[in-house]
Amino acid sequence: MPLFTKPSKDLVYDLINEANPDLPELLSVANAKLDNPVTATVSGRPELNTAITCIPVGGAYIGRKTLNYRRLGLNILLRGLTVQIDKYSENQSGSNSTVFTVYNLLPLINAKYGLNLTTDDVIDANILRGNVQEGGQYITTVTVTAKATSLGYVGSFALKWKGAPQDLESMITVTDLNARSFPGGNDFSGAHKTIVNFMGFGVDWTTWLAANPWPTNYPTSIGAGLWPQYTTWFTKYLAELNALYGTNLTASWGVDVTEGSPTGSRVITLPDANFPELNSRYYNRCVVVYAIDAAGDKAGMFALHFNV
Repeated sequence: MPLFTKPSKDLVYDLINEANPDLPELLSVANAKLDNPVTATVSGRPELNTAITCIPVGGAYIGRKTLNYRRLGLNILLRGLTVQIDKYSENQSGSNSTVFTVYNLLPLINAKYGLNLTTDDVIDANILRGNVQEGGQYITTVTVTAKATSLGYVGSFALKWKGAPQDLESMITVTDLNARSFPGGNDFSGAHKTIVNFMGFGVDWTTWLAANPWPTNYPTSIGAGLWPQYTTWFTKYLAELNALYGTNLTASWGVDVTEGSPTGSRVITLPDANFPELNSRYYNRCVVVYAIDAAGDKAGMFALHFNV
């Protein structure tokens, strides 16, 4: 519908200029104004339904002229179409909640159907959520009615609103993010904690453990009283981690080990619901080491995956 992409007022000026090609200066908002339209009946021209008075401004013309033309029926212009706008609404708190107004959706209607309806053309109305759903999304239909003073249109059409999933393209407006990475939100512009969660999770330590076996009986946790038995082993393990990742983790002990404690380790038989990130498809044992440096610059946990 490319003929209707102009505002109503411009469409009327175009009609006048097209019918009167001998005008020395084309009529426009610069040299003429249009009075409010009124319903009219023209003998012998049943298609003409509106009369309007053209009044000159700016000195290019004098006098005034009443002209007859046809305002388009919205119901005829959009016949055969289901005018539907799919748009997410944050306000869906109840069946009587207003999700949008007709004016909110006018830009989308114009873009989709090749129109240029404005608030001068149609009456605003609330679009309520209702209780009816279609394909899992709420739907509502309202009637959009032309204003009596619209220069271009009469009649009405049905507008169907359908809820839609929230659109990331419109919701995410800031695309240049802060210089942060890894769990814990490290800011690399200054001092920050080393987050060690990733360390060892992707490494199979079975071969290494064959040469450096875990102390006997695979205890499920290591209390402070048992720490002397494991210091040598942890020192070797941390040396391997430091070589892999370029860190400087050291073995120390603070409190008895419980899940989430600041320092310590725990041996797990997989699978374990407390650690769903552990990959039980490949390994049946895992040592989880909780780490925090005395100076407070390391945090998190890392794992030793292996088979027995």
